[in-house]
Amino acid sequence: MNSTLQCLSNTPMLTEFFVEDKHLAQLNRKNPLGWNGKVAEAYGSLLKEIWSGEYRVVAPRLFKDTIGQFQPRFSGYQQHDSSELLSFLLDGIHEDCNRVHTKPPTETIDSKGRPDSEVSKEAWKRHLQRNQSVVVDMLQGQLKSRVTCPTCKRDSVTFDPFMFLSVPMPTVDYIIQELTFVPSIDPEKPGSGIPKSVSVKISKYATIAQLKDALAKETGVDANELVVAEVWKNKILQEYHPDSRVNFGASDDVWAWHTPGKKKDGKDKTTVEVQLINHYMLDSRHYRAYGYPTVFSLPLNKLEKFPILELRAAIRQAIAPYLEGGKWKDGESDKGNYLLEVMDQRGSDTRGEIELKDSGEVPLVEMAGGPGRAFSIGLFWTEKTKGLMKESFGMKSSTKSENTKEAIKLGDCIDAFVTEETLPKSEAWYCRECKAHKEAQKKFDIWSAPDTLIIHLKRFNYDRLWRDKIDTYVDFPVEGLDLSKWVVNDDEKKDAIYDLYAVSNHFGGLGGGHYTAYAKNLLDHHWYNLDDSSVTPVDKETIKTRAAYVLFYTRKKKKNKVWTEKDLQK
Repeated sequence: MNSTLQCLSNTPMLTEFFVEDKHLAQLNRKNPLGWNGKVAEAYGSLLKEIWSGEYRVVAPRLFKDTIGQFQPRFSGYQQHDSSELLSFLLDGIHEDCNRVHTKPPTETIDSKGRPDSEVSKEAWKRHLQRNQSVVVDMLQGQLKSRVTCPTCKRDSVTFDPFMFLSVPMPTVDYIIQELTFVPSIDPEKPGSGIPKSVSVKISKYATIAQLKDALAKETGVDANELVVAEVWKNKILQEYHPDSRVNFGASDDVWAWHTPGKKKDGKDKTTVEVQLINHYMLDSRHYRAYGYPTVFSLPLNKLEKFPILELRAAIRQAIAPYLEGGKWKDGESDKGNYLLEVMDQRGSDTRGEIELKDSGEVPLVEMAGGPGRAFSIGLFWTEKTKGLMKESFGMKSSTKSENTKEAIKLGDCIDAFVTEETLPKSEAWYCRECKAHKEAQKKFDIWSAPDTLIIHLKRFNYDRLWRDKIDTYVDFPVEGLDLSKWVVNDDEKKDAIYDLYAVSNHFGGLGGGHYTAYAKNLLDHHWYNLDDSSVTPVDKETIKTRAAYVLFYTRKKKKNKVWTEKDLQK
């Protein structure tokens, strides 16, 4: 299901309005600006299916066919921007449920030097003469727009309704890169070797080598002793070359291991880094990779005939962080607790089993397929090891770097939205005093905000020469978004506190990508990851990612104002 629908279906009061069939009494089938009431009907039917409790999966086929009839760009199976669908859907619901059946002609209300409070009320009254619906009641606020002529300095102030805020992403020359850092194992340091989350500030054009430098500064290790790679399905998918650009996708799981003894490529390279992949034996013939992989160094000059006891010691040290107490139990041998196999670099194919003897040598080069062939080692835990391993094996520490405070905040985006700008020549404003078009100064302010506040992050940049997606991480509050700083109407400031209830995410680039959603369920008030037909619980602290695209907030103290004809008499 589209992420827009998944988010909107968890909107307080709006979903209740449709599930309880309140919309049926308000359908306006003769509205020339609407869709004969069919969009609202289809949306209502979809919500009743979703919240009926009768289905594990709901496919919105009827709804999709309906909006495709009225808006051909949403027909077929091509991917569409979730914010565009949101705009069409909310506008369609509004006009289909518009309680005004005869719309009088109206004119733009200009300030002409009058107080803002007087002009805003007159403008909103004019808006209600043509627009009264559940969307207006719950999702529409009012913006103040001031345009100043650069020549005569005349101000023109107008007040216009808005349904959601589209806020720009401030331009930055750096990114906050999050990754998992695995420190080297030091038998003298308890807790060493345990993965933890780290964030580093780097140039948006940085290379992997520069990422290593920043990580080395953050963690206090040698940058030349770091291995940076992408992990997928509990294995290393690819190691990044130092000269390649940092261009990770929002869903890429990036890890870095500290491997003491690793040298720069060249004559002084004396070790090889080997991936150790953990597997759990389901039975004697079946297994699955699990937990997290690790990387450790082996001396190059011993690979042809590696002493088995030395290899076992290296393996024991590498897996020490997984064990209760950081070591085998007293008097217990590692033999019988796991099996070892030489595998290809990605851990896909087995090259041969390593026999856990008390003496002898292992021909690692031969088993890998010859000199220069990269390999990994598969470690297969047996049933016997269940009591030896930590229950938390495979879980990353939630420790965060202090650099995360330097990420762009949602407030930065709203600041950019209300910042005064000079209109380009193509959008020049006509000044009635000067009788000419001017590249005037324009400024937006939020005059009043609705109970349901939707904020669209403008991640996609378009111009005649360039198109780009901004993957910058935006730190937004899950609870207690205080909008009072940007609401200029003093009467509205005190109640401008909002809590997040849904996020529409976009993964990928301009050419396609994938939409998912996080939503706080209306019934149990728990957060879930909604990925097409897959629904899984999530912790609310994990829902802030670089993929966040549209944010859905609800006011803490709802006003629930229903606009009627009586409001036009005031």
